[in-house]
Amino acid sequence: MIIDLIRNYTKESLDELIKIRRHFHMNPELSGKEFQTVQYIEAFLTRLGGFTLQKVGKTGLIATIKGVSSGPCITLRADIDALPITEATGHSFMSRSRGVMHACGHDVHMAILLGVAKNLVKFQNEIKGTILLVFQPAEEAGAGGKDIITNSAYGASAPTAAVALHCAPHLPVGTISLKKGVMCAGVDQFDITLIGKAAHGSRPQEGQDAIVPATYLINELYRACSKLHVKKPAILTVGMIQGGDAPNIIAPNVLVSGTFRSVDEASREAIINMINHVMMMTGKKYFVKTSLAIPSTYPILINDDRLVDAIMRVAKDNFGKKSIIKMKTPELISDDFAFYKEVSPICYYLLGTAEDVKKPHILHSSTFDVDESSLYYGVLLQTIWALDLKEYF
Repeated sequence: MIIDLIRNYTKESLDELIKIRRHFHMNPELSGKEFQTVQYIEAFLTRLGGFTLQKVGKTGLIATIKGVSSGPCITLRADIDALPITEATGHSFMSRSRGVMHACGHDVHMAILLGVAKNLVKFQNEIKGTILLVFQPAEEAGAGGKDIITNSAYGASAPTAAVALHCAPHLPVGTISLKKGVMCAGVDQFDITLIGKAAHGSRPQEGQDAIVPATYLINELYRACSKLHVKKPAILTVGMIQGGDAPNIIAPNVLVSGTFRSVDEASREAIINMINHVMMMTGKKYFVKTSLAIPSTYPILINDDRLVDAIMRVAKDNFGKKSIIKMKTPELISDDFAFYKEVSPICYYLLGTAEDVKKPHILHSSTFDVDESSLYYGVLLQTIWALDLKEYF
C-alpha cells in the first residue's frame, strides 16, 4: 500500500521536478563555483522542512532527516557541478552561461535527489534510522567526494551505506545497469612537460623545438597503450596540449595532459611505467627535458554485493525483471563517489535516460540530453530503497 502512495506522489511531483531540472540546466556552474546552485538547493529544502542542513566547504550541502524509530544511517548522493562546454541542443532551456553546460546529467541528479527529499518528508513516518542527502560539488574537477567524506559533518553521522546513480544515455528509460565488485575504472590525470629552447622562427637551429617532440610523444603514447599487455580493460586519452608563445617563435615548452583509466592496480602501474618510458625515450630522441606529474587520482569504484542485490530487488519489484541490465565488465567512466567507500559500503548504478537508444545523446558532448521521464524512475527507486532499510542491515 505504501509503495502505491509513494508511486502516485512521485508522479504528481514529476512536472515540478522537470522544472527544477531545467532551472539547473539553464544555470550551470563549474566545479567549486556552484554558489547559486547550492543556494537554490538550500532554499528548496528550507521551504520543504523536515531536514537539518549543514554546509560543507563553500558549495557542499548535507541534508539530514531522521525517522520515527532508530536504525542505520545511509547516504544518497548527487553531484552538482557542470562542464566547460558550450551547449548546442537548441532547447528553450539551454544554458544561459556560454561555455558552461550540464553535459553529464548532474542537473538530473540534483532534481532526482530533491524529488527524493519531497518523498522523505511526505513519508517521514516510514523512515527507520537516518538518511543523509549529500549535494556534492566538484565531481568533474577537484575530487569533491574526498572533501565530503573527510569533513566532520559527514563522518560524525557514521553512514553504514551510500548510494548514487548516474545518467546513462545509452540505456532506455525505465532501466538500470550495475554489477557487483568493480563497477567503474579509476582515473589518473597525467601532465607531461617538454622543455626545449626558444629561438626566432627564421633560425630554428639556434633553438630546440618542443612542439615536434610533443607530437611524437602523443603518437607513441597511443601506439604503446594499444600494445600494452594488461589482463583487464585500460584506456589512455590525451585531452589537452599547451605550448608556444607566438607563431614566429620556436616553442620552448609544451604541456601534454590527459587521463588514463584502469580497473586494477596492476594495469595502473603498467600504464604509468609505459608513460614514463615513452616520455624518457622522446626526451632522448629530441634532446628536450621532460617531466611527468600525476596531479589527481580517482580510485576504482567498487560496489558492495549486498547493496547491489538490494537495488536490483527494488528495481525488479517495482519496474519488472527486464528493468535490470546486468553489466559483464566494468565501465571505464570514473566518479569520485568511489571515495565514499573509505567510510562505508557503496553502490553506484546507471539510470537509463535515453528516449532512443539508437541515437544516444552522449555524455560530455554539446548535444547531451535526457528523456525527462527518467526522473520518475530515479526518484522512485532511490526513495523506496532508502525507506526499506531493514531489508539490508
